[in-house]
Amino acid sequence: MPLTGAFIVPHPPIILTEIGLGSEIQIAATINAYLCISYLIAKSNVDTVVIVSPHAPMAADKFIISGGDHSVGSFASFDVPALKVGADNDRELIDLIASHAEKSSIPVTIDETPDPLDHGTMIPLKFIKSKSPNVKLVRIAFSELSLETHYEFGKVINEAIAASGKNIAVVASCDLSHRLQKYGPYGFAKEGPLYDEQIVKICGSGDLHQLVTFDEEIREKAMECGHRSMTILGGAIEGMDLTPEVLSYERVTGVGYMVCEFK
Repeated sequence: MPLTGAFIVPHPPIILTEIGLGSEIQIAATINAYLCISYLIAKSNVDTVVIVSPHAPMAADKFIISGGDHSVGSFASFDVPALKVGADNDRELIDLIASHAEKSSIPVTIDETPDPLDHGTMIPLKFIKSKSPNVKLVRIAFSELSLETHYEFGKVINEAIAASGKNIAVVASCDLSHRLQKYGPYGFAKEGPLYDEQIVKICGSGDLHQLVTFDEEIREKAMECGHRSMTILGGAIEGMDLTPEVLSYERVTGVGYMVCEFK
């Protein structure tokens, strides 16, 4: 069965009421877009969601897939330790991805004792599970390998999904530039808005292979968070008849938050 859908989402902790404590109203458009994709995933009867997170434990020379039967994490680092998110892992799909990667000579390791879930995984997972409580999870960390290798890994993921016979959605968790406003976490740089404008345009076009050749200096100076997540997703949807739509884009916190769907 082919990939059911693909999504690019941000992971601002303040989007959760328990953390935002009212400040989440600043990014209401992002919240509404998140709810839209959560409903879409539920409507599509997705069995498993593959989340590529920039905050998952990573290695320079290989991709790491979190193993084990169940994964859980908490928002203790955001002063809300009681707020936890977890899911059963799709062991069949994990093994399929690793097997297909080996055949394609792409280095992948399954971490059987992974760290707790990170907020880059938990935030999209929390939204998705609110409408699909039984959805399973595959968490993937990107690497420092080339962007072309990330794109090729996305193709491998798609092959494994097709072989699984399940309804699978792929989610690239990523914030865009962190340098959009003077009051933002890293101040302002002209490359920040430039990066975001170009990424929104690329994602809206659906031609995500452009991410592979994206200007490296602009990326670095913009301080993006998840370009490689999006690049993996790009490989996963290559050649598929999916319609892209940017549902929202906001930058009021000094960080770029984009929600984009491919369905």
